[in-house]
Amino acid sequence: MINTAQLRPVLFAVASLFSVSAAAQSDQAILDLLDQPEQLAAGETAFNSICASCHKKDLSGATGFNLKDSEWVHGSAPSDIYKNIQNGFAQAGMPAFKGMFSDQQIKQITAYILSKREGWDNLTYKVFELAEGRARDWDQVLMQRAVKSGSANKNMPDFNIPENEEFAYVLSGDFYAPRDQDARLSVHAPHTLLEVYIDGEKVAKKGNAWRGSYPLKRGKQHLEFRLMTPPKPFPKYTRTNASLIVTNDAENIKLFPASKRAVQQLAGTNFPITATNSEVVQRKVVIELPPYSVAVGLPQKMNYAFNTRSCAIVGAWKGDLLNIGPNIKERGQDGSVPLGDWLFHAPEQIKPLTKDCDFIKYTRRDATEFEFTLADTRLSVAATQANNQTLTLTYKVLGGAKPTQLKFALPRSKQNKYQINGGQLVKQGPHTQWHINTAQNKTFSIQLSAVGEL
Repeated sequence: MINTAQLRPVLFAVASLFSVSAAAQSDQAILDLLDQPEQLAAGETAFNSICASCHKKDLSGATGFNLKDSEWVHGSAPSDIYKNIQNGFAQAGMPAFKGMFSDQQIKQITAYILSKREGWDNLTYKVFELAEGRARDWDQVLMQRAVKSGSANKNMPDFNIPENEEFAYVLSGDFYAPRDQDARLSVHAPHTLLEVYIDGEKVAKKGNAWRGSYPLKRGKQHLEFRLMTPPKPFPKYTRTNASLIVTNDAENIKLFPASKRAVQQLAGTNFPITATNSEVVQRKVVIELPPYSVAVGLPQKMNYAFNTRSCAIVGAWKGDLLNIGPNIKERGQDGSVPLGDWLFHAPEQIKPLTKDCDFIKYTRRDATEFEFTLADTRLSVAATQANNQTLTLTYKVLGGAKPTQLKFALPRSKQNKYQINGGQLVKQGPHTQWHINTAQNKTFSIQLSAVGEL
C-alpha cells in the first residue's frame, strides 16, 4: 500500500519544480519581446492609455509606484510584473487588468516596463576591515572574511555602512543601463581606490583621482563595484561616501542616481517647464546648445532655440520644453535638459553664412519674434506649428540699404526633412544651403518635419 504521507513531500517537490519551470518559461517569453520593437511599441501604447495616469508617462511614479528604479515591492521578475498587472491590488486602488487587456497585451506592457528599468537589482554588499597603514591589495582583501555582508536596502548602495575608517566595500548585482543609448557610471569618491567589473571583465576608468567614469553596456549586465580607502593619513578631501550617477556617454546629462549619496544630490533637479496654452521662452543654458541660446516652446509640443550671437536656429525638438532643474540646483552647474526628441542640434543648425550678425531684440505677441540684421538687412524670424510633427520658421525682410543674397547652411539629419517656401536649395558637397534673394522674397520660410529620433 502506498503511504500518502511519505509521498506528500515528493509531490510537493515535483509541483514546485514544475512551478519554477513554468515561471522561467513565462519570464523568457516576456524577455524575448525586448528585442522586438513592434512589441515594445504596442506595450508603450497600452501603458500610456491606462497605466501612465498613476505611474506617469516616464514610469517615475505618481499615485502608483515608480516602475523603473531599483525598488520593487511586489517582485521584479517578468512573471511577477505580469501577474501584478493581471491581478492588480484592489486594497491599494489598482484594478485587475486581465479583463481589460489580453494576455499578449499584458506581456507587451511588462516588456515595455522592463525596457525602461534603471539601476541595481539583487544587490549584495561585503565590507572588509583593513589593517591601519598597510599597503592596499585587492587580491589579499578578497581572501579575508567580510565583517559585514548582506542584501542592500532597496537595492541602493549606502557607503556609510562601514564602521571603520579604513575599509574595503564590494557591491555585486545586476545593473540596468539605458537600452537606447550609450551611458557611463560616473563616480565621485576622491582619492579612494576603485575597480569596476562588468560581466566579469575589468573596465578601464576615465578620469582622475577626484572623479572618474566607466562605460556601461546597454541594458542588463552584472556589475561589481569595489571601493577601498587609501592608507591613513588620508589625502585632503578624500571622500568615502561615494556618489554613483549614470550619465549619457558625453557625461553632460545625469540620467539617474545609483547610490544613496547620489539620490540626495539629485533631489530637486526635476523642474519641468512646458508650454501648455501659450508659448514659453527660457533664457537658460541648455545641454547640446551653445551659450546665448534662447529656447522657445510651442503648445503643440515643438520647440526651437535661437542663438543671439550667431542669429542661427541652433536646435529644434519635439515634446515638452525643458527640465531646468539641473540648471537651478547647486548654482546651475548643469545645463537644462530638453524634454523630447531632437530634430537637430548644434553643430547642425539653420545658420546664416555671414559673420555680420547683429541681434536686436525679441518680442512676444502672438508668436515670439526675433529681430536681427544680416549684412545690413534687417530681418525677423518666428515659428508657427500646424501639428506636433512640423515646425515652420518664417523670415521677414524688415528693411535694408539694398537687396542682397542671403545664404543659410541647413542641418544634416536623416531624422527630419524640410521644405522651403522662397529661395532655392543648393548642394555644396554633403551640405545643403538655402539661398534667398531679398529683392524677390520679402518673406521666406522653411518647414521642418519630424520623421524619427536623432
